[in-house]
Amino acid sequence: MSRMARPASKSRNPLADFPVASLVLLVGILAVLPVGGLLVWAGHSPSIGSAAPRVSLGAAPASASAHLASPHAPLLSPAPSWWNITGLSLGGPAARILGTMAWDATDGYSVLFGGSSGGGVPPILGDTWSFRNGTWTQLSPSLHPLPRVFQAMAYDPLDGYVLLFGGYNGSAVYGDTWAFSHGQWTNISPLSSPSVRYGSSLTYDAADGEMLLYGGLNVSGAPLSETWAFAHGSWNQLSPATNPGPLIIPTMVYDAADGYVLMEGGSHNNSDLGVTGACWRFSGGVWTQLTPALLPAPRLAADAAYDPATSTPPSPISGSSTPGRGTRSRRRPRRGRGSARPSPTSRSLAICS
Repeated sequence: MSRMARPASKSRNPLADFPVASLVLLVGILAVLPVGGLLVWAGHSPSIGSAAPRVSLGAAPASASAHLASPHAPLLSPAPSWWNITGLSLGGPAARILGTMAWDATDGYSVLFGGSSGGGVPPILGDTWSFRNGTWTQLSPSLHPLPRVFQAMAYDPLDGYVLLFGGYNGSAVYGDTWAFSHGQWTNISPLSSPSVRYGSSLTYDAADGEMLLYGGLNVSGAPLSETWAFAHGSWNQLSPATNPGPLIIPTMVYDAADGYVLMEGGSHNNSDLGVTGACWRFSGGVWTQLTPALLPAPRLAADAAYDPATSTPPSPISGSSTPGRGTRSRRRPRRGRGSARPSPTSRSLAICS
């Protein structure tokens, strides 16, 4: 039996048996634990059980597990598996939905912010948590964003901080921009920025050297089709000739193996009837619709993370179906700090709600 398939003893952290930089961390927001806290899964793909269907997960990319010490060399053919690591740390965040999670490479841990413990309605949360070495720690920054849900959040390796934009508190829609680094939140006030919105998607576009924001709902509840870029503390609206159309909470992630931002799913209107399974790529300021032979079922509010350790094509991990730039400046694409060129065998691994 391989080390991955062996049940962990009570005195041993099962994550130590995983190859370094091969894990995807999955935080379930809908699963309420008997003693509070979040349901946390880590792994490759579901062979030792799978994460239950859910919506609005927090997913940290594979690099988020680089801080997990492993005495073992990477396995040539690791057995695909999910591990429920909830019990490794007492306490932890309260059960919630619609929080956001990102890998903070500057500080070496994953960051969780906000959400709702009441199914998307008050109480709305504004707490900040870190996850490292299998342990949750609540942080107490002197300044932080107001409590909210549906915010967009991702790590910005070019600027060296976690970027957060927008959100909704049950009555007000936000359009503020925040940076998180070294345990502290900083309110950034760019000269121009996207209008207030919630339900947008945000990821780092390593090929173009900027953060990419798409879609969301405006203050009137109308879906948006705007594309925005963020770099060096400034927002810039892009005007591609074509785009995926108005979308709410599409899944968006940078595919390092193929060198472009991949977007899948979302909803064209504020109802289940508008949920789509369309797949798009963004590269060099241009949106292009992809038509692969196999696509996940239509969905929104899914999460995805790039897993550089796998050598299989992108695949959905857990999920259910629907839930109950024109003209831009042409500059030489640049890689942000810490962006490693992927190996030819690397592939992206989608985590879908």
